[in-house]
Amino acid sequence: MLLTGCPGDGEDEQACAGSGELTATAQPNRLDESPLEDGSEVPVFPPPQGGVFTELDVRIGGVTQDDLEMIRVRIEDEAGEQLANVQYQGAGLPLMCDEDDTLVVLNLPVGFDLSVMLPDLEGVQANVLLGIDTAQTTLDQTWSVTLRVTN
Repeated sequence: MLLTGCPGDGEDEQACAGSGELTATAQPNRLDESPLEDGSEVPVFPPPQGGVFTELDVRIGGVTQDDLEMIRVRIEDEAGEQLANVQYQGAGLPLMCDEDDTLVVLNLPVGFDLSVMLPDLEGVQANVLLGIDTAQTTLDQTWSVTLRVTN
């Protein structure tokens, strides 16, 4: 199902106003499904099409749909070696607005580099870097996590 736009009660011009400070959270949509913080576990899995992926639900406050330019996700090991690196144009994402005036993209796929093998990721200490680029500013956040292999 593709979700776009800002649901509301007929006052769409009030929804997704993007007021306030730019904020962002990410949470895996498998395992405990809590927002990422240092020490979180991030599930990695083999999707039907092959490769290694994780999926994140990303919530962005303080920006309108039109002003969101890019979402960037990079995962690297403790030595700084890149494990995954994806970028999504804001206009191409299935965005929706929640009741808190927050843009939400569900199931954002993060594909790992082709050289990364699933069994090698179990228990790896890694950093998840989330970047949000808007027409006015950039927000970068990093969480130190443990990767967990799931099915």
